[in-house]
Amino acid sequence: MDIMEEVLTIMMDDDPVRFTEDGKVSVIDAIKAITNSDQPHEIWEELQRDKPELLDYCESYSEVESGDMAFINHEGWEKIWLLMIEYLFLHRQ
Repeated sequence: MDIMEEVLTIMMDDDPVRFTEDGKVSVIDAIKAITNSDQPHEIWEELQRDKPELLDYCESYSEVESGDMAFINHEGWEKIWLLMIEYLFLHRQ
């Protein structure tokens, strides 16, 4: 679903994290903020490959500057958060 909606940007340290009015968070922004990775897109691609059911919690929003972006609801972010702990542990060794 491609939705045009106002997006609120909150700075977390030096990283912008975008939220929709109804509380969904930009997947890429959130991954970048918690991992401090320069490659959040690659992490998201890997998570989608390994757990395609995560997309059930996402919606695509059109952002003027960035094009289409995946935003995820609270329940989906909780699932990603748990996967990120495992991902970070496996990839930081």
